[in-house]
Amino acid sequence: MRIKPLKIFSTLIFIGLSGWFIAIFAGPKLLQMYVRAGLGNGKDQPVFSMSIEGKIQAPVPNQSYIDQLKQFQVENVKISVPKEFTVVKQTSTKRYYKKWHKPENKAIIYVVHQPKDFFIRLYPEVKKDAVVNDYQFIRRTMQAKISEVKNLHDAFFLIIKTIFTPDVGEQENLKIMEFASAGKKGFVTYNLSKKGGYFNFNFIGEKADYFGVYIKDIPPTLDLNKALDIISTIESTN
Repeated sequence: MRIKPLKIFSTLIFIGLSGWFIAIFAGPKLLQMYVRAGLGNGKDQPVFSMSIEGKIQAPVPNQSYIDQLKQFQVENVKISVPKEFTVVKQTSTKRYYKKWHKPENKAIIYVVHQPKDFFIRLYPEVKKDAVVNDYQFIRRTMQAKISEVKNLHDAFFLIIKTIFTPDVGEQENLKIMEFASAGKKGFVTYNLSKKGGYFNFNFIGEKADYFGVYIKDIPPTLDLNKALDIISTIESTN
């Protein structure tokens, strides 16, 4: 599932221009209809009708499993992954668009890294909504869902959620969970099925920097604990 960036940001501008009228005179129901028209029906993409379901009690990283992994370094990021996986460092534009490639290799891990307070500096207006650091920015984004859009702030974070969300499969078993492990805290959207595993991590590291890690695992070889073990190895070399 991908949404073209031009469509996303055209929608955002359109919401900014006419949303004031809708928010003041029409109320939340019409604003929700307005967002659906731009982003699609939540029934077709359940992730946009979902919010954080709970917190994972992450186990201590399994060192014996980690010792079997191969360490990669892509630019300023180190991560250890199973040898059959390819690691790709993703790029981002000024407005933060993660350019997910679509290579033939189906065992692949994409990594995005940004410095401390990247999103707060990029979108300083969110401070007016009591979002004062990147962790709160990510939390608000993962909480966003169509049925709870009541104002322009809600609409903004739902649109950001579409940018954060790559292909997560058929979404039949999709979950969005909070986690904390090995000095990292954030959120994982994951889908495990017989066809494959999809893990989309967005979290803050020990230096308060941001990491986005997307794991596409086809055919499935990882469970959630192994994915968390992989995440525990990531670090910035800056």
